Amino acid sequence: MVLLMIIPTTKKDGSKFYEMVMNTNPVMFQPVYQPDERYKNAPNILFGNAGTNADYTNPYAELVKGYKDYSATTIVAQVELKQNLEFITKGLNARVLANTNRYSYFDVSRQYVPFFYRLDSYDKFTNTYQLSALNEDKGSEALQYTEGPKTINTSYYLEAAVDYNRVFNENIR
Repeated sequence: MVLLMIIPTTKKDGSKFYEMVMNTNPVMFQPVYQPDERYKNAPNILFGNAGTNADYTNPYAELVKGYKDYSATTIVAQVELKQNLEFITKGLNARVLANTNRYSYFDVSRQYVPFFYRLDSYDKFTNTYQLSALNEDKGSEALQYTEGPKTINTSYYLEAAVDYNRVFNENIR
C-alpha cells in the first residue's frame, strides 16, 4: 500500500484541492464521521484522519476550514501637455509628460483549526464504531484572523522639454 501525504501550501485554488483529493488515500479515513456514542454531543465537525497526530491531509477539512480575501490593484496614469509659446517668441514650444504606476496588494485569512478523529474500531454486526480524537488540544472552533503581506509599489516619471525652432535668415543655412 502506498500512502501519499500532501504538505499544504498557502495558496489553495481549485486545482490545488483537486490535487489533494487525487493524492489522498480514499479508504484510510472518511472525510467526516457521524458522531459515535462517545462524541454524540461534540459541538464541532468530526473530520476524519489517521495516524497518531492527524498525520494526513483531509481535503474536505482543508476546503471548509476558512477563506482568504485579497485585493490587488494596478493604476497607470499618464498625462502629456503641449504648449505653443508663440506669444513669447516665434518658434518656441514646450511640453511636459508625467506618468505614475501604482500596484497594491493585501490579503486577510480567516480560518479555524479542524478537529480530527480516527476510527479505532468497527463492529460490522451491530454497525457501530468508536472514534478517538487526534488533536483535541490543538483544534479550535473560533476563526483566527491572519493578515497577509501588504505590498505597495509606486513609480513616477516626469519629462519636460522646451524646443526653440526658428529660422532667422532664409539665405543662411
